[in-house]
Amino acid sequence: MYEITITDHIDSAHHLYGVPICERPHGHRFTIQVTIQGKELDGKGMLIDFKMVKDILKEEVIDKLDHYDLNEIPPFSASIQNFRYNPTAENIARFTYEKLKSIKGLIKVRVYESPDCWAEFYEY
Repeated sequence: MYEITITDHIDSAHHLYGVPICERPHGHRFTIQVTIQGKELDGKGMLIDFKMVKDILKEEVIDKLDHYDLNEIPPFSASIQNFRYNPTAENIARFTYEKLKSIKGLIKVRVYESPDCWAEFYEY
């Protein structure tokens, strides 16, 4: 089995409803890791081209979240009415996974809120 991971980051602001210290606006450099797994390599000896994955991640996620207040971007803007959409690391991981779901072999997305705190989303 082969596995690759692509890493990028966003610098974004957010605040979390229902979490006293985090209800104040603040920012993070969120690190986003996308992991793809498969049994076969292509004719070039690759599971998938790193650049292709990075380009998709940039277009579908990074460009939409980097240097924004996440509370103003759907689906996180719905958090005013529903804590379920708080822009937490967990929800950013799920948002990213959903945006990249078409990549063959995608197994998980990990989002670091800080170097020692992270959340993952996967469907297995």
